[in-house]
Amino acid sequence: MIFLLLFLTFLISVFLQFIDDNKINKNLILIFTLFLFYYLTFGVTDTADWEAYLWRFDDPDSKSDLLFRYLTVLAVLLGYSFEIIYQLHLVIFGFFFAFFISRFTKNIFLVLIFYLVINYVPLVNQIRYYLALSFFLSSMYLLFCAKRKVLSVLLLILSILSHSSMVVLILFPFLSHYSTNKNFLKRIFYASFSLFVLVFCFITLGISNFLPHYDLYFGKELTSSIIGGIFNNLPFIIFIIFLYIKQKSDVLKYPELLEDQKFILLSRLSLFTIIFIPAAFYLQVLGHRYVQGFLVVWICLFLYPLRLEKSFYPYFSSLIGLLSLLIFLLFYIYILTPLLFGEADSYRFEFVRSFNSIDYLPDIK
Repeated sequence: MIFLLLFLTFLISVFLQFIDDNKINKNLILIFTLFLFYYLTFGVTDTADWEAYLWRFDDPDSKSDLLFRYLTVLAVLLGYSFEIIYQLHLVIFGFFFAFFISRFTKNIFLVLIFYLVINYVPLVNQIRYYLALSFFLSSMYLLFCAKRKVLSVLLLILSILSHSSMVVLILFPFLSHYSTNKNFLKRIFYASFSLFVLVFCFITLGISNFLPHYDLYFGKELTSSIIGGIFNNLPFIIFIIFLYIKQKSDVLKYPELLEDQKFILLSRLSLFTIIFIPAAFYLQVLGHRYVQGFLVVWICLFLYPLRLEKSFYPYFSSLIGLLSLLIFLLFYIYILTPLLFGEADSYRFEFVRSFNSIDYLPDIK
């Protein structure tokens, strides 16, 4: 049933890609997409992190990022429940993800809905992180493409206040600003090797035990064997490899892309995730947040050069290639993983749990 709905999503996306790219049509697509996004998430009342968030809500003095803490205090003063805070996060990051996507393609529907379905579990669980990520991505667009530095810095600050892990991503604007197209990837590989060695030392030498709060991320439940880490990250590695090959092909076909600031930003953001892949073989949380979370950027990069296509066939074949990769991700995450490791230990189990907590939607099994 889910795959049938996604196929219909793809057909709708093909139709939307060929309508006139004017402001009215774009706004209608945006409204329709956000309505569906909120419809599929707004009523969630049970996630793996739900009880932890309730505890933080009931105890504002507990350790939490500043933005969530202040929103909690304000909600309590106004007499609102945690559900309001939860839904507010969904509303805000849904809008900012849609804003980011709309800067690169008119097919907001395809990108956001597939991103939602593939990333449903982390999106409805890690509301602070995805609020922060949506702020960060929008900030980078405003900084490198729109040249609106003040607003960009404001969103970057909100990003860090929403989730402290965004501090790591501050490396991106500095690395991008002081790199060229030729040496950017080389520096990414250097940074990737350095982070892998750092994480390896933290785990094997027990250094993480001396770091307050962050030692939680190095616990046994969030670390894995090399084999397990490779398995968890393999579909995203495959996606990035295909994306890199396609990007090279697009540049050969349309050399002007090398001067296109939007294309450069998407390309560099996508390559930036390589930094975290080797370390994610050991530390799963890096893969979940800094690799899988950037899927929205990868899809935008896949679609962006299609605006230059003049005929139907190359455009349609590219969409089929993208659909194949997305279906592969869905199969790997929701079908293959539970078959190999058990249903109760899978994303599918958490997907069903959260989706079925929405009262106005029919339950799935």
